[in-house]
This record gives sequence, C-alpha cells and structure tokens, in this order.
Amino acid sequence: MRKIKQVKKLIIHHSAANASRSSLKEILRWHEYRGLAEEGFTAYHWYITTDGRIIANRPEQYQGAHTYGYNQDSLGIILPGDFRWQIPTSHQIESLINLLVDKIKQYNLKFWQIYGHCEMKRLFVLSTTSTACPGNNLYKLLSDIRREVAKKSGQWENSKPTLRKVYERIKIMLRR
Repeated sequence: MRKIKQVKKLIIHHSAANASRSSLKEILRWHEYRGLAEEGFTAYHWYITTDGRIIANRPEQYQGAHTYGYNQDSLGIILPGDFRWQIPTSHQIESLINLLVDKIKQYNLKFWQIYGHCEMKRLFVLSTTSTACPGNNLYKLLSDIRREVAKKSGQWENSKPTLRKVYERIKIMLRR
C-alpha cells in the first residue's frame, strides 16, 4: 500500500446498497472482487454503522481506493445505506460530525476540505465518469454537516466574516 504524504481532504461516501446488505465484511467482499481491497482492508478508512459506531478500517497513513484521482491526499469515510432512496440515521450523522471534527483537528484541515464523493468527480476534469455518491439525501445534508463541524471545531467563529458570506452563497447555489 502507498503512504499518504499529507491528508488534505475528507471524502464522504455511501454504500449505494441497503444498509442491511452493506456490512463492512460485505463491502470488503465487493472490493476484493473489484480489486480495490488491499491487505484485507476495504477502499475506505472509516465505516460508520447505522447505530453510529465508528469502525476504523484501512490505516490512515495509507492511501485508500475510494475516489479516483484523489486517493493520494484524502481519507475516505463510508456510511452504509443507499442515500439516493434512504435517509442516513441520526446516529450516523452525529458520529460522522464527531469523526470529521476529530480528523480536521488531527490534520489541521478546514471545514471546507470536507467533500461528498460526487464533488470530487466534478473537480477531476479528466474523469468521464460521474457518481451519485454519497446519495442525494446525504449530499443535501453536507452544508449543515460542514457548518456543524466548523462550529464544534471553533472554525466558524474564527473565520473571517467574508468567508462566512461566501460559504452561505455556495450553500444557496448548491440548493439550486
């Protein structure tokens, strides 16, 4: 496995399958079949169960295989569920926020360095593929999740007023 030189992004995913059929063991099986698993680890660094348990998976010092073109400087977090149709549980969201707060503090990141998988595909110009990940029902919550992470980490109050205005404008644009 290749090492990550510096973590610059946290990327959120969904399993795109019913949570009851998306155990960490099942995802590992999918990834082994697709050649994404390495040394018994899935493509993701973290897995958050429907009851909010946070399970470490791939060691953070190693690149994941979760977001083509961005694995060299990102950590991948997966929530089981198909959030195109389902809604993440409140336990998953609460645990996701807590994990994100811990990671942005650990790696000295900013709240705007948290992405949904689909946002990375839009940024990767050479990619001809698109993705619905992390599902529209989770993606719609990302602005609120980022804001909550910013507040809990002390970044919201410490950010410049102009930055908050830009962030609010982006949030409005994403709703369109």
